Amino acid sequence: PRVGRAAVRTEASVEQPSEEEQDENDRNLKVLLALQFPLFIGVGALIPILPLYGQSFGLSQSSMGILLSSPSVAKLALNFPMGRLADQAGRKMLMVGGMLVLAVGDLGTGLANALPALVLARLTTGAGLSVSDAGLSAWIADVTADRPGGRSSFLGVQTAVISAGFVLGPLLGGMAVDRFGMSSIFFTLAALALVCAAGYATLPETLESQDNQDESGDSA
Repeated sequence: PRVGRAAVRTEASVEQPSEEEQDENDRNLKVLLALQFPLFIGVGALIPILPLYGQSFGLSQSSMGILLSSPSVAKLALNFPMGRLADQAGRKMLMVGGMLVLAVGDLGTGLANALPALVLARLTTGAGLSVSDAGLSAWIADVTADRPGGRSSFLGVQTAVISAGFVLGPLLGGMAVDRFGMSSIFFTLAALALVCAAGYATLPETLESQDNQDESGDSA
């Protein structure tokens, strides 16, 4: 199986994209950042709210630990198989599908009324993140494959965007909780995940183009 599409290639073995293709890739990366920014504001809003939300259920400290670790458990279990699936089924399918699963998990978190339902919803959230992140990482690697310097620059900007979301999230989340209640954060995050899924659906699939580049490199 073909794992790790971003393997090192020599410049001579990779066909350089045209100027039009580079412009399109730049536009797609900007669209990606525009979609991720509000999503990570929602994620940032969730971080300080989730423990308080668990306390509203009367959870013990041990139960709180289960609640907080559930998404990470799901990601740990799924990261490797989802990485393989991204190389087989395509990047965009995982990006869109993961956001849809994430929306279901956040909606379930907001509607849960007992610990088992709450943990299941958080496991679903973690599964959605794992699926989406696997497709997203491979997609970014594909789009920036011919510009290693451009990849590092984009990842730096992406990190800054995510950090800004984490800074703004708690402030805006606190205001939303005061006005609409804690469940509103999860419903908002579910809506943002759906918007993100719709936006990801407009991006091009890169697996086929990456296959073509691999074949060109092999024949060079």
